[in-house]
Amino acid sequence: MNLRLLQIINNVFLILVIFNLEILCPQEIHEQGFADYLYKEGEYYRAITEYYRISYMYRDSTKKAELFRNIGLCYFHGADYQGYISFLKKKCLYFELNAIVRTEMDLYLGKCYYYLNQYSKAINTLEWNNISPENIFFNEKQLLLGIFYARTFDWKTAIKKMQLIEQDSPQKLVAENFSRSLKNFSNLPRRSPFWAGFSSTIIPGSGYIYCNRIGTGITSLIINGLLVWTISDAIRQEQYGLATLAGFLGIGWYIGNIKGSAEAAHIYNSNIRNKFIDRLLEKEGIDKYLRN
Repeated sequence: MNLRLLQIINNVFLILVIFNLEILCPQEIHEQGFADYLYKEGEYYRAITEYYRISYMYRDSTKKAELFRNIGLCYFHGADYQGYISFLKKKCLYFELNAIVRTEMDLYLGKCYYYLNQYSKAINTLEWNNISPENIFFNEKQLLLGIFYARTFDWKTAIKKMQLIEQDSPQKLVAENFSRSLKNFSNLPRRSPFWAGFSSTIIPGSGYIYCNRIGTGITSLIINGLLVWTISDAIRQEQYGLATLAGFLGIGWYIGNIKGSAEAAHIYNSNIRNKFIDRLLEKEGIDKYLRN
């Protein structure tokens, strides 16, 4: 009889244990574990599908915000920056419930614009959110702003932003080294758009050569030279219609040669400065703050 009673008690105990496990570990948690696994394995788009499916099981906005945060990270780490931007616009209200999470999502939004070469939008995204130094993302925000301003070649503002990073922050040393190197920004070689355009006015193509685009410069010189020869030869042979047509074409090529030379100077300066920043980011290991 006592043995029978013990078996009943044991069975009841097992039922209670199984019941409690089901309460503590519902299906959603098991399924989120699978979605998290996909995320860690780099299967970002499969993880997005799983997170979305799980989100329909919850009515709690806080829990939904957590899942939507994970979806946003999947878009970012999957290098779908436009996807992240579109997603955040649709789900931004969920992140308003938590200022820390909203700040984090804005940081990723700024990074997305950065990778899309939309540096002004990246700056505006971070500047509007005026967080205090107590915010855990304060120092990272200043570092990112420093990088973004450097990409717009506003190196003075970039240095000011990095100086706001707190002394005990892990970002402080790399920011100081980056800022110190940025002071050499004004010493980088550059080409004057004015002189590039002016020289091509005198000798077509010379502005391109001044900007190290030798092939384009020689081509421009030859084409403009041929057009001038065609016009003069047509006039000499009294073929005024051909001379007029060649003249119209020649004026277009000549003006294009001047404008193109000035633009080549802008491109030359931009390439030199961006390569300089690329080397700095790699040297100081700041790339990880942009990728993570």
